[in-house]
Amino acid sequence: MKISKSLKETDFLAQEFLKKIEDENKNKALVIALFGELGAGKTSFTQSLGEALGIESKITSPTFVVRNSYKTKHSKFKKLIHYDAYRIESSKELEIIGWEKDVLDSQNIICLEWPERISELVPQDAFKVSFEYGESLNERIINFQYDGK
Repeated sequence: MKISKSLKETDFLAQEFLKKIEDENKNKALVIALFGELGAGKTSFTQSLGEALGIESKITSPTFVVRNSYKTKHSKFKKLIHYDAYRIESSKELEIIGWEKDVLDSQNIICLEWPERISELVPQDAFKVSFEYGESLNERIINFQYDGK
């Protein structure tokens, strides 16, 4: 469990997280399942991770478009793909817009908001990051979990 009291601290946590996960050897994309209430920090964490990956364009929430893709400057991960399943009613909707293709590409890192809505598509070995509100307006409690299955 980590506590972030600012966006700057979230940036640091995302950088540290990237250092830990970039050595994972997988023959498919690295998926990060992001859990938490509305406004708890899922998109902010994705923005911080994107910054750590060298993405220069503005990362925005894909709530209405479901999927955004960004080219990185990272040596291993060539694309950050940001999915938001909040408005998804069926996992088939993600399959139509390329979920399976994205997951099979080992040069992708995928951030998935609201993974509980499409749990059957989330890989068993996905990293899980949950966000909770802390004691102050800007404070977030962030839990990192990886079962390695």
